[in-house]
Amino acid sequence: MEITFKLYISTIKKYNGHMENKLKISSDNIGNKEIMANNLKRLLDSQRLNPHQFSDIMGFKYTTVMNWMKANSYPRIDKIELIAKYFGVDKSDLVEAYNPIKVEQSSNQKMLDDVFSKLENKRQIRVLNFAKSEWDQQTTEKITAIDKHTKIYSEEDFERMAKKAVAFGGGELSNKDIEFLKLYLKNNTDRIKED
Repeated sequence: MEITFKLYISTIKKYNGHMENKLKISSDNIGNKEIMANNLKRLLDSQRLNPHQFSDIMGFKYTTVMNWMKANSYPRIDKIELIAKYFGVDKSDLVEAYNPIKVEQSSNQKMLDDVFSKLENKRQIRVLNFAKSEWDQQTTEKITAIDKHTKIYSEEDFERMAKKAVAFGGGELSNKDIEFLKLYLKNNTDRIKED
């Protein structure tokens, strides 16, 4: 009787876990549909198109477009490819959450690529050298900023800090404990707060 009961409980737990997974998959799908719907609305607005005009241009059924925009359904990949091509965006711009920073970077990248491809070879080399110089300067500035906010500790500093510590209960630390504490402090300098 006890074994049968345990088996029954185990079966119920597995079923509940299976149902939770199904619900999770279902809710993830809803999120994807909403993301697609929001991106489609944003792109239509950017082109001053309404769903009816868009469906006519693309040759899609109006009701299908409306189902996408209401997050009732999700377009097949071939439709996503056509939509992306029409708007001149990547497929990821339709199926991933909108990120204005990514869009700005993407448009800047496209503009750079366009200009760069039109330059003669010797001018391309100049642009590359300039870009590398800017990147080197930016990296140096970041390192300098980090160094200004980072205190460099000497071996003596770690020794002094470790000796200030006391063992649990107020006793002195053993040499082994002090060495361990020094090692910990060296690896966690961002957590050190001195008096």
